[in-house]
Amino acid sequence: MEDLLVSAESRRIRRIALGDVLHRTAAKFGARLAIVDGDRRLFYRELDDLSSQFANYLLEAHPGRVQVATLCANSADMLVAIHGIHKAGHIWVPVNIQLDPVQIRYILRHAEVSCIVADEAFCQQSQMAALLGDLGLPVVMASVGGGSASGTTLESATRGRPTALPEVDIDSQQPALVMYTSGTTGNPKGAVHSHASVYSAMLANLSTLRLPKRTL
Repeated sequence: MEDLLVSAESRRIRRIALGDVLHRTAAKFGARLAIVDGDRRLFYRELDDLSSQFANYLLEAHPGRVQVATLCANSADMLVAIHGIHKAGHIWVPVNIQLDPVQIRYILRHAEVSCIVADEAFCQQSQMAALLGDLGLPVVMASVGGGSASGTTLESATRGRPTALPEVDIDSQQPALVMYTSGTTGNPKGAVHSHASVYSAMLANLSTLRLPKRTL
């Protein structure tokens, strides 16, 4: 009964949601450097804006809570996508691009993925192009080179969309990601993690790694 009496604004303040971490960091340290990706630089405010724009795209294209996979190498685009997925209240399914196509197909189907964010170079590989075409899922291409890609790119998905944090009711215990692991036998297994469990792991890492403070 108490939860019913708590306003949406109060629930938002009290919740643990991974997208809020970046949003609050940007509100305080927006002018600080967040990402260095080759020649590309993103400050916290830019990362927050881009990920909110992608979240708004996802909510328009895929209303309700859905699974969104990434098939990306480490990059600024990948981080924009991940934060956008979390801000939308969707469930992130990271897929290791070094797995063979059979395992990738299994994960995407088993996780019941509704959308894929994939690097352009990965999409252009013959086996992956055939796999993605066979699955028939919408693909947002990331890390596009030369601006020659056809279809939906991360840049086109974010362009002109609101930079405000989406008004999504996220519960701290709801799933935030499904991490697939693989052993020597059998199919990969998906481990579900909530927003609260990932946040707890982040705090544990911060306390044990003793990362030095830097002023940028």
